[in-house]
Amino acid sequence: MNEEEAINTFLSTFKELEEELVKIAGLKENYTSFSRALNYIHNNNLDPFVSSDNVYEFLKTASDLRNILSHRNNVALPTEDFLNKFLKIADNIIHPTLCIDIATKGNDIIIGRESDKLLYLMYLMDRKYISHIPIYTDDYKFLGVFSRTTLYEYFLSKKSINFDENTRVSEAKEFIDISKHGNEKYLFVNRYAKIVDVYKQLLKKTKEDRKLSCIFITPNGKMNEKLLGIVTQVDILKLAAEIE
Repeated sequence: MNEEEAINTFLSTFKELEEELVKIAGLKENYTSFSRALNYIHNNNLDPFVSSDNVYEFLKTASDLRNILSHRNNVALPTEDFLNKFLKIADNIIHPTLCIDIATKGNDIIIGRESDKLLYLMYLMDRKYISHIPIYTDDYKFLGVFSRTTLYEYFLSKKSINFDENTRVSEAKEFIDISKHGNEKYLFVNRYAKIVDVYKQLLKKTKEDRKLSCIFITPNGKMNEKLLGIVTQVDILKLAAEIE
């Protein structure tokens, strides 16, 4: 790519990005500038990429470069590394990633049944490095989630734990119910849900808010439908980190 092509690519992509940021910001104004939209999205955590301080600062630099090129395009030009990073960030904002794109899915999804032994689920969690297992009945009705905090919640309520190697999930069913997870919350979304649609729910506004631990993807976002994928908070944060 020669210098002229690099400049034209940068400017045309910047224009697309500006239109998308204005749309995401959703400000009811006659005119919203790139900088105004960028600041608003960053300050209100409306997009996982723009919310990153590193990406935010990078896009402010890109805005400065656009202003220079728009008026005196013989003064500066984007380097190859700068342009590649800009194009990658812009693509992730203009064509937002779907939850299903980064989800654990297919044969990699681990689910539990109410007839499973608790020790078996804990073994799976240890071997597979997972912290949450969705629990279903044999006819695929969603019961709740077995997590690393389930036994903790059980002990706080009962003041004792009388489990052994043969204890089954059904005996702790009360604490698998997602409403019983005191510090965690879960979200069901449909197969077309975008990361930006759920990102704000990852952010705790107060220390009393429950943490969004898992996003379950089903065809229409209903809990008793077939589970298509699971996204964790870590998955989304990893995605944002890849851009920085």
